Amino acid sequence: MSSYNSVSLRNSLGVFTSAAGIHQLANSYLFGVTVWHTFFNGPIAYKTLPRMQFGNLQSKLFPVYFASASAAAAIALATFIKIHPEIRSSVWSFSRGPTFQAWTIGAGVLLPSLLNWAAIGPWVTGIMFERHRLEKREGKAYTDPEPSEEMKTLNSRFITAHSVSSIVNLVVVIALAWHTAWTGANGRSTASLARGSTHAATVDAQGVPAPHSFEVVRWASAHPPVTGTFRDRSLGGTSSMNSRDSLRKPSILMFAHR
Repeated sequence: MSSYNSVSLRNSLGVFTSAAGIHQLANSYLFGVTVWHTFFNGPIAYKTLPRMQFGNLQSKLFPVYFASASAAAAIALATFIKIHPEIRSSVWSFSRGPTFQAWTIGAGVLLPSLLNWAAIGPWVTGIMFERHRLEKREGKAYTDPEPSEEMKTLNSRFITAHSVSSIVNLVVVIALAWHTAWTGANGRSTASLARGSTHAATVDAQGVPAPHSFEVVRWASAHPPVTGTFRDRSLGGTSSMNSRDSLRKPSILMFAHR
């Protein structure tokens, strides 16, 4: 019986070594840590801690956050390409869903994370600490109504650096949300990754899988061959497949909706 339709310790542990399983874990980590740090951890810490303590905390968190996000994005991209090997022959075919998603991970998640880790993050942190030192030396906060010229310059530099970092991080959030939603709606089901399975999806003129096509799973059985035409009319779509020539006795079909 197909591993998709049976449960065992071996099959259960196998999902952690499959490309699809690793991709889901990496993408889940990326989306979770990015949303948490951007919308919860940062704002709550900013409201709770004194400003300089908050800055010190962020200076410790940012390198770990950006480095782990970069590593997870690299793993997500590599496993996604392994799941969709056709990407290698259609790198510039942006009309193809998998190719576009590979670029979404690479250009929308991996590259921005690397930039924040290697360049933008240290840039922001360096200006922040420089401003902290100037505040202690002058004995007044950067928000003083009459800041020095040096403080004005640092304030302007910090606003620019922080804005760049925030925009780049927002790009990552949007890209991850898009890829996560796309994977949920159009990604291959577990059935297509089971040993001995065959993938047969309805495609358009450009060869792009239809959103509501089927995964076909075959396994040994004592049933007679199945013939006929199967149609999916969910959400207004229509997909058909004739099993007369594709099956050999003994076998049966199980359809898993994509």
